[in-house]
Amino acid sequence: MPIRRRAPGVHRPPSPSRLRGELLRNKANATLDFPLPMRISRKTHAVLDYFVALALLLSGALIAYPDNVMRMMAFTFGLIVAGNSAATDYGGGLLRFVPFPIHRGIDLLVGVALAFSPIHFAAHGIPAAVFVTCGALLILASFFTRSMGSPTGVDNPILPGAE
Repeated sequence: MPIRRRAPGVHRPPSPSRLRGELLRNKANATLDFPLPMRISRKTHAVLDYFVALALLLSGALIAYPDNVMRMMAFTFGLIVAGNSAATDYGGGLLRFVPFPIHRGIDLLVGVALAFSPIHFAAHGIPAAVFVTCGALLILASFFTRSMGSPTGVDNPILPGAE
């Protein structure tokens, strides 16, 4: 059989095994393509947590809430965030018995509850803005915090057991 040569400039398509190897290499390096400045450290996460807790605790005295239920919710969520931060094993933790992935899950749940509570309670104005802003900060902090030993934080899930 004669050897068929391709015309100049015409390339042979890559073999499936070569494509698979290239895909695995790209998947392994995908974390390096993620913009690293978007990840925050655990110390910054702690500062954000305590800022949110302080904002929620002080908002009851500084902001005119439409009713006492919203004021008590702000105080309760502030205590939950402060207690969660104090109990977590990270730079800002005092007691350090809650693992950090659990802390991130609690932050996510509290953030979602805060962000959507103005809809549920038909709140508007400054109290709604405080709740939505604090909730958004907690949600973003739970997703964008680096995990220990990971430059990007993608190796540890937010909720334990989640892949």
